[in-house]
Amino acid sequence: MNESVSNNCDVTFRNDEEEETNAHLYNDSMETVGVVHKIGAESDITNGLIESSEYYVNNLLDKENKDYVFLVRGTEESFSKEGDSGALVFSRPMEEEQNHINLIGMVYGNIDNVLSDEEDEDCINDVSSCFRIAPAIKLLEEKLELPVKFKDNL
Repeated sequence: MNESVSNNCDVTFRNDEEEETNAHLYNDSMETVGVVHKIGAESDITNGLIESSEYYVNNLLDKENKDYVFLVRGTEESFSKEGDSGALVFSRPMEEEQNHINLIGMVYGNIDNVLSDEEDEDCINDVSSCFRIAPAIKLLEEKLELPVKFKDNL
């Protein structure tokens, strides 16, 4: 990151209570994540549940990446709004000692009227589309042929 830009950014990882914390890349099953959180530029702190751990995007450039996209529905309000793109999606670990957050993905937009898997005629409204951060970093490393790391290698 350019130093002039990084001097103006708060690059500290924070949990859903805005407390400083460490972060780990999460690359395990999406089925056991539980509640997810994000701190967005527009909607601030929101909570959600994973509506679908895989989302198949029409006209996807690389068909092998279909399981890298997931959908989140907000628990009390919309999980994200326009202006929240790029916000990290994270969860707290399912452990007694919570000295880190699990980085799961990044918000990249909202999707209206997604067909539900359970009932083909019903639509899921107001869900956020996100992509998995660990596979995205791996793909970026392969493309750049360089290691990609977060500050302090957290």
